[in-house]
Amino acid sequence: MEASSNNTMYVTYVEKHGAFVKVWGQVDKHYPISIENCLGELKPQFDEGHYALASPASIQIGLMCCAKYKDEMYYRARVTNVSSLYQNFVEVHFVDYGNKDIVPTSVLRSGAELSNILVTVPPQAHEFVLANVTHVGHAWEARTIALISDEIRYMNLQFIPVQQINPYLTLIKLFKNGEDYALSLFNRGYVLCMANVSQTMILQSINSTPPPTVNQTRVALPPPQIPPGIPTQMPQVAVPVAAPSQPTLPVQNTTTLLTFKGHTITPGTDHQVYVSYVSDGPCHFSVQLQRLEENLAKLMRELNRMELQPLEEHPLPGTVCLAKCVEDNNICRAVITSMSNNEAKVFYVDFGNTEVVANERLFQIPLKFVIMKVMSTRYALAGLENTTVTLEMKCAFKEFVSDKLLRMHSLPPPAKFGLPLCHLWDEKQNNALDVMRKVALLAYPESTTLTRGFCQEVIVSYVYSCSHFYVQLKSKEEDLRRLMEELQAIGPQAHPMKLSEAKTGLPCFALFDTDGQWYRGEIISLEGDIVKVRYVDYGNEELVNIINLRIPSGDMVTVLRPQALECCLNGYQNMSDDVERDTILEELILEKEFSMRVIEMHSNRALVDLIDSSRYNVGSLLLEKLALARSQVSPLLIQDSYQIEPRKRQSPNEKYERKNSR
Repeated sequence: MEASSNNTMYVTYVEKHGAFVKVWGQVDKHYPISIENCLGELKPQFDEGHYALASPASIQIGLMCCAKYKDEMYYRARVTNVSSLYQNFVEVHFVDYGNKDIVPTSVLRSGAELSNILVTVPPQAHEFVLANVTHVGHAWEARTIALISDEIRYMNLQFIPVQQINPYLTLIKLFKNGEDYALSLFNRGYVLCMANVSQTMILQSINSTPPPTVNQTRVALPPPQIPPGIPTQMPQVAVPVAAPSQPTLPVQNTTTLLTFKGHTITPGTDHQVYVSYVSDGPCHFSVQLQRLEENLAKLMRELNRMELQPLEEHPLPGTVCLAKCVEDNNICRAVITSMSNNEAKVFYVDFGNTEVVANERLFQIPLKFVIMKVMSTRYALAGLENTTVTLEMKCAFKEFVSDKLLRMHSLPPPAKFGLPLCHLWDEKQNNALDVMRKVALLAYPESTTLTRGFCQEVIVSYVYSCSHFYVQLKSKEEDLRRLMEELQAIGPQAHPMKLSEAKTGLPCFALFDTDGQWYRGEIISLEGDIVKVRYVDYGNEELVNIINLRIPSGDMVTVLRPQALECCLNGYQNMSDDVERDTILEELILEKEFSMRVIEMHSNRALVDLIDSSRYNVGSLLLEKLALARSQVSPLLIQDSYQIEPRKRQSPNEKYERKNSR
């Protein structure tokens, strides 16, 4: 998650969770795009029957695969129920969205032999429970859950963590348009309020069972930070709450009451370290102090020579134990993070990685091994707090730290419960942060993820035709304005790009000749001294002389994702260009604000409906305008005395007005 006081999630699914509302959301802005692109490329092969499962016998609960949904697209899924397998149907959980569905086995495709990203990237749908909310009456009404789903699904909403229930479930406050959404529901009579402490007690008594076969990681949540103007309290209503049943812990089984302690690394100190495991590139990794190297070796020798005793009872999440690694059969100290069927997900405290193991591979841990402090500590690389970390940067970081002795300078965490930060250098004094910034110059981060049902306010930034135009999210308008101001200051002083350095796909700063302003660009092609550049925040392409290109700074490449989102007007996806029609569309929409809803995704281009402030569909207005231009009676949306008037959006700053090269 990007380090920000304004934590946001893209809500993908809403369902009831006992007496509460569970919200599934994506908090990572990069992986969902990569996964969707990968599956989009594989769809033709899937549709032709490639990678079909060998036989029904290979379909078991927990199997990870790709499954076709009702929209004819494929998504990553986990098999959750096989009771109807004899009828060639199974229930699957779409792990990147949260919803479940019953699908025929014929639409399942193997994921094990496919792209690495489909196998290694954790599920992108994380579980949250809406704080302070419970149902009216004896149970949730289906229409109430449907209303909540309609109001927040497929939206980017701000949230604040209230309580971590377990490693996979978090109690949160959710905000829509700056208003506490739970308070809004209460004021409208759809819900009753419940105190956080009561919710926490009930939720902690429920055993969460996350997917056992995917490397699902805990969402790193910063401490609560209340945005300005948002109420912090809701009116409390007395709600009778049955005392949750507590599991009885036998006196002799003390492992569930024990916890490991870590070594304290004082901020501001330097240490020689090894990076033992990389969870999320430079944003989350584990280090081991070199001075503890012999202690760790001694511990591992003792653990792997001792006589092992199986756990006496079915363990609970949070139990400390010994576990036999699936990868190398070594015995390691571990904490159980979740249970499912006959398997457990464990966190290896001395190394920082997780693994799913069979219950038979779990053993009792003697007290003396619990008292010994753990050998790994989790960190994040300093200097990337406001950066969108790309997949290329994550790969480069993993290569930089792999099997190397590094010098680490520790820093305090940016927030009370956040990961501590650090700087890293290798033996040649290369700084990991410099490596990350250099890699950032190779490519922009992926644009904002658009999915079917996505609905937000947008500004149309450039129009080629009805089937090819670009929009910017209005919610990012202020961020783009600040970036443009900074760019005008640093662009002229940036290092000029030589022709020998220019390559297709490289980011650059480009001077737009018409208005004399600098913009972020991407090199499309080269011909002599003339470079074709696409302006990534607006969508238009220009021919620029090499003398007007500059090498960008890495932070300007990653601080904001490219803002130009490629779109096609719904109904015009199969139509060829028409100069008259496309010119009329440009007059209707360029630099104006609309409410946009994504109907479908075709590769990276969104098929959209645009609705203006008067609630008219642009597609219908275009037909009317075109009919009037051709002296025909408009067949759609003709109202008494209604006329279409050109509405030109005035930019708040003239220097950022449209760039029209056509």
